[in-house]
Amino acid sequence: MVARCEEIVKNYINTIKGEFECTSIDGWLRVTTPYVYPNNDNIEVFIKEISHNLIRVSDLGQTTRHLHSHAFDIYSTPRRKCLFELIASRSNVKVRNGEIYRDTEPEEIGKAMFDVIMASKAIGDLVFLLPCL
Repeated sequence: MVARCEEIVKNYINTIKGEFECTSIDGWLRVTTPYVYPNNDNIEVFIKEISHNLIRVSDLGQTTRHLHSHAFDIYSTPRRKCLFELIASRSNVKVRNGEIYRDTEPEEIGKAMFDVIMASKAIGDLVFLLPCL
């Protein structure tokens, strides 16, 4: 079964590998991922060297803008704020002024991207706390 597992994981990686797109914008490398917010917009991460051996991976505030576009205010209730902060801390990311980011060394950039993408996905899914119309 281990060989089957390795084959399945390899197939998954090969499937998503071609779904990432990179473009340069205002000094950042924008990476459009195959992962999506609940409204089906692709999650994007932005990467920039901030010092000699330090890279920032950020959503540049897109996740909180996504929530605001659905009239979802993270800070409107203690529960929402708690969930937001819990997701961020468990995802190993920081949040400042609505921006989800992680600073990392170049050799850890893949892990930092994964953390920011997963935090963006989980925080974006908080919109499901809104009542259905």
